[in-house]
Amino acid sequence: MTGKITNIKISPEINISLSIPRTKITDIQRSLASFINMKETFLSGNLAADLKLEGMPEKPESLKTSGKVILEKVGIAYNNMNVIEISNDGSQGV
Repeated sequence: MTGKITNIKISPEINISLSIPRTKITDIQRSLASFINMKETFLSGNLAADLKLEGMPEKPESLKTSGKVILEKVGIAYNNMNVIEISNDGSQGV
């Protein structure tokens, strides 16, 4: 994550970028486990993201977002039931 804040004394403007390289979603789940109860939830697949946010927080309508999120073979199972599966082509199954 990188970014900068300009005009901090007058009217702050932000420019923030977040990059997540291709990551196993199970690694993300392990990182979140101490904050969120996910005992019955099982995630699989890969995630990558490149996101940007810029504008003035005091004027939400000025905020501009752009970016891309890539999901590869994502699966969510809850209580031993497959809830959703997303393939590389974006199709979904249950």
